[in-house]
Amino acid sequence: MHMTSGTLTANLGDEPLTADEEAYLAGLEAYDAEDQGYSGIMCTRPDTIAAALLDSPAGLLAWIADKYRDWSDCGGELESRWDMDTLLTVATLYWVTGSIGSSFRIYYDYAHNEPRPDVTVPAAITLSHEPLMANFPKGLVERTMTDLRHWSTPDQGGHFMAHEEPQQVIEELRTFFRPLRSLVQASR
Repeated sequence: MHMTSGTLTANLGDEPLTADEEAYLAGLEAYDAEDQGYSGIMCTRPDTIAAALLDSPAGLLAWIADKYRDWSDCGGELESRWDMDTLLTVATLYWVTGSIGSSFRIYYDYAHNEPRPDVTVPAAITLSHEPLMANFPKGLVERTMTDLRHWSTPDQGGHFMAHEEPQQVIEELRTFFRPLRSLVQASR
């Protein structure tokens, strides 16, 4: 399993938090306080905002542009990373498929799911370079991923890393999966 963000679970385990982990969680709380309007509606009323965005192409585009500005590795300068054709294409895909609501469900589901079990398969993290992932401690991942084999913190590529830095993601996937492929071939 390969992910481009750190992962938290509702149960951080019995071990006390390290100073780095406490600092990250405090920073996360401060970030959430700044972003609580977005987070609040996504976590409590995802279908309401989805209906509004599906009724307004301009509203949908504004929502997407805001997320791309905030979550991409662009320092708040949307046009430095994304051209208008790309943003219009993303908005059009959500519009014609009516799928913006399903993209919100994960936020609502956080509080309604059972705690995630540990991830026991070989795992890799290529940590995105976005504000929410800044200083994400490896120890928090190791609490839930019991076979973490690759940890990388590149200096570029935000929340939409595969879209922003596709070659970087390809190289990360190759680096992680190459030794696993050798293990599978050796077991045959």
